[in-house]
Amino acid sequence: NERKRKSSQKLLDITQALVDAGKSAPVDTMRAKIRLQSDDRQYQDSLVRHQQAILSAKNYIYLPLNGEVRFITELEFAPFDVPLQRLEDYALLHRPLLQELRRAKVRARLAYETAIETTRPALSLTADYGYSEFPSVVRHSWDWKGMVNWLFFDSFVTRDRARSARLDELAAELNLIDGERSTRVDVSNAYLDVKRIEKQISDFKSQREQAAHNVDVLRLRFQNGLDRIIDVFQAEDDMRSLDNEYLTLLVQFNQAKDRLSELVGADVEILQ
Repeated sequence: NERKRKSSQKLLDITQALVDAGKSAPVDTMRAKIRLQSDDRQYQDSLVRHQQAILSAKNYIYLPLNGEVRFITELEFAPFDVPLQRLEDYALLHRPLLQELRRAKVRARLAYETAIETTRPALSLTADYGYSEFPSVVRHSWDWKGMVNWLFFDSFVTRDRARSARLDELAAELNLIDGERSTRVDVSNAYLDVKRIEKQISDFKSQREQAAHNVDVLRLRFQNGLDRIIDVFQAEDDMRSLDNEYLTLLVQFNQAKDRLSELVGADVEILQ
């Protein structure tokens, strides 16, 4: 909006000079002034929204509201070259959801082993050693005792508990398989979003350059009395619409990478 405001101010100066030279109608000056006033209001609104966004960010991260903060991260675009297979493999190992499902599977296995533990035989072994000494006799003695305790029948309580624990283990294994499959699908979809927006940004480059060239040409034609000021306004509107759409794509591109990072379990930039 600041660049747009400066452009409107420059166009007003040119228009006023043409009116003073008798090459343009006075109504063009009024149109340029109205345009400048509108751009100035939008610029002031942008400043207020910028301050509001900064206050919201400070409140979110619990910084002092009257403290100074500087945002160093800028909207930028660089081709995303990480292969999909690498993202999927990394996600299968590090995604928090899958790690929790693996722990649930281990807990279910331990619960099953605990349930069948009561039916296993319990072995116990004890040993005693004795020693006695008399003036002419020394005696040694050893005593060994062993015992086996095996639960023969418990009204099928252990069997039912083991079956229930085994079913829980199978359910945990199925949940893990489903989670891995969902992870592959989610990562693939997020990757396609990133590549789709990347292609749109690349295609936008030539359109923005052409729009900027059209504005320069129409300004020159307007200065030479070959076009109307309204044509210049229209060309500037087209250029700014493309700029706004380009900025929107930049935001979507970075948001798509953030979603992909959340699915993978790490910043995708460090995987390159």
